[in-house]
Amino acid sequence: LTKMYKSPLLFTKSTQAHLKKLQLKSRNLGLAQVKGRPHPVTVFELLDVQSPEQQVKKLATAKLMEEALEAFNQDKLEVADPLICQILEQNPEDGPAQFLKRWIDEGPVEFVK
Repeated sequence: LTKMYKSPLLFTKSTQAHLKKLQLKSRNLGLAQVKGRPHPVTVFELLDVQSPEQQVKKLATAKLMEEALEAFNQDKLEVADPLICQILEQNPEDGPAQFLKRWIDEGPVEFVK
């Protein structure tokens, strides 16, 4: 998943509770089907391991990402698409936003091989 999202460190919701105690910054990337898990899990990216510039940009667009993911998960791609485009206008290097945009434009991407 890290390659697909172009994010150096991803983790699940169960780990997120522990990282919050350490006051580390993260961003919700929504549900993903991962190898070895019978059901999709909520995936987060750790922002603290990214460049300070990317941390600032991703935190600034976190609300847009939440709204886009909500629409995406409800299969409202016509709502999610302009939100993702706004994120990419502000941060063209946002890997998770690039991934979602590709999914919207080209169709589902297989998570697990």
